[in-house]
Amino acid sequence: TLTNTVVVLSTVGINTIDLENSVSVFPNPNLGEFNITLNASVSNNYVIEVRNLLGQVMYNETLTNFSGNYIKHLDVKTYGGGIYFLNIRSNENQVVRKVVVN
Repeated sequence: TLTNTVVVLSTVGINTIDLENSVSVFPNPNLGEFNITLNASVSNNYVIEVRNLLGQVMYNETLTNFSGNYIKHLDVKTYGGGIYFLNIRSNENQVVRKVVVN
């Protein structure tokens, strides 16, 4: 009989942020002005984009080695009403939020 025994002495992990629970957009729906918040407890590089339904980038910002609370007020009234997508990416993951502008 062959028996294998595996013993784990310690684990090594990478500190990552759960973007799904760290990003908010409000008010949503809105009349063309909204706020984006990101609560990043881990220093990382973040790319923040707002795109329209055609995939055109309406807003783009890169945060390098960022940690802390990020708040951005955006005014997209000049682009008109419709559906926009907020995409926030880090080195490890990303989150997408639908933003409705009436």
